[in-house]
Amino acid sequence: MSRTAILKKLFISILTLILVTFMSFLLVQISPIDPVESYIRLHGSNPTAEAVRVISKSLGLDKPLIIQYLLWIKNALTLNFGSSLVTGNLVAHEFSNAIPKTLTMVSESILIQIISIFLIGTLMQLINNKIIKRLIEIINIACLSIPLFLIGTIAIDIFAMKLDIINVLNSGRLWPALCLAVPYTALYSNMLSTNLDNQMKSEWAVYARCRGISDKRILFCHAMGHSIIELLPSFAQNVGILFACSGIIEAVFSYRGVGNLIIEAVIHRDIPMIHASVLFLAIIILLANFISDICKIIIGRRGRHYE
Repeated sequence: MSRTAILKKLFISILTLILVTFMSFLLVQISPIDPVESYIRLHGSNPTAEAVRVISKSLGLDKPLIIQYLLWIKNALTLNFGSSLVTGNLVAHEFSNAIPKTLTMVSESILIQIISIFLIGTLMQLINNKIIKRLIEIINIACLSIPLFLIGTIAIDIFAMKLDIINVLNSGRLWPALCLAVPYTALYSNMLSTNLDNQMKSEWAVYARCRGISDKRILFCHAMGHSIIELLPSFAQNVGILFACSGIIEAVFSYRGVGNLIIEAVIHRDIPMIHASVLFLAIIILLANFISDICKIIIGRRGRHYE
């Protein structure tokens, strides 16, 4: 990637962060639910006009929107995101405790996905029975269509309530990681199977067969590598989406990660936590897109090399 392309990407990323975080401030401003009133009620008081005025001033919400945003940027540059309106703890402290948990859970989910995608995609390619192969494709489509919260609820109902394998209140991170992996495994295993089909029908594969190379060797030594590389940009891009979707699974399993913090912040109108959460998710998604772009460049150069 050239220096010009990197600078352009950096400029677009910074502009995106500015627009996304400003939209967060704007949406809070136009929300029909007053966050100050929500804050007062949360602490067991009645939101009188005087109380609203005092709290608004103490939180800096009496200032114009653009001033609030500029002050927030100034503080955010030093990682000062204020204090949570719910817990009273520093937002940075809350995130420093939650981020490692979410990173670990998402990393385990990615590892589960990689192994499952390889196994299911390969199995679909090796199976000669069209009915069984079609059945696996239908199951994958069904898993992809089921909402994440329903996947988590079904897992709890079966493995916690009926089989008593997991503890509802302390399920650990493996079960959330498994549930988070289900739709993405279904998506990419079908994509891997399709890529393998295309590779095995390509001209170079026909030529390899003419040279006496077996189908299994073609599949595992050549077609598999090409097919996996083709999936890398899309898979890398979806890593950012995993973090955004992790909140749903974390809420279902009561897992105290970043996603759970975000959902609770939205429910309680915890403004400092909301703004910090939007910034965090935006950075993660931008980083995932950047890695995806690098993968595309590497694949493009690899393709030109083989040409």
